[in-house]
Amino acid sequence: MRAHSPEQVLFYRRLRELVILFTLFVVPGLLSSGNMTAFDTGVRSLGAPAIRNVAFGLLILYLTDLHGERSLVRGAAGLNVPLAVGIAAALFVLSLVTGLLGDRFDVGSPAVFSGVFPDETVRGWVSTGVLMLTVAWVEELFFRAYMILRLRQLHARRGVAIVIAALLFAVGHGYQGVLALVFAFSAGMILGILWVRRPSLIAFTLGHGAYNIVALAVLGA
Repeated sequence: MRAHSPEQVLFYRRLRELVILFTLFVVPGLLSSGNMTAFDTGVRSLGAPAIRNVAFGLLILYLTDLHGERSLVRGAAGLNVPLAVGIAAALFVLSLVTGLLGDRFDVGSPAVFSGVFPDETVRGWVSTGVLMLTVAWVEELFFRAYMILRLRQLHARRGVAIVIAALLFAVGHGYQGVLALVFAFSAGMILGILWVRRPSLIAFTLGHGAYNIVALAVLGA
């Protein structure tokens, strides 16, 4: 049996890690009814997915810290307000365009949060807002910061890494329908391009989270 070089061993280790994390993060939601359209949106029930998101994000940070890569995954630590606003605005515009396509071809709505409405209390909205922010944080940490980094380390060109990460981001939203897949892939492409140019986990989380919260508020109105 031919021995692998240290570079090959590291390559396969990184590939296995990426596949395992993607499986842990995405597959349970695809195979169960416990997705965003099935949540009981009471205050207590929203705590479990928020805790799960934080735990998964901490796992990513722990694994990258073992490889001495935590600073690379975090991206720029400072808050970039214009970038955060731009991300939220880009997602809103993309959502409107996708919605128009859905109306034109009678495909339905690209709404990510269809059927999810918080209870009409301050605590309910605060809990829902916290959940939406944890969703944004863990998705940006995994699909942008971590995944693009890993794919580049696996010798993918930058453009190829962005496309693959966007495709996997779309797969993670597969339970929401065809139009949501289109929206998620397009959003993944936009966010991936922005990430390689201006990496800032705080800005991406706030921009993505602001879109999540306001989109949910509009749907619940």
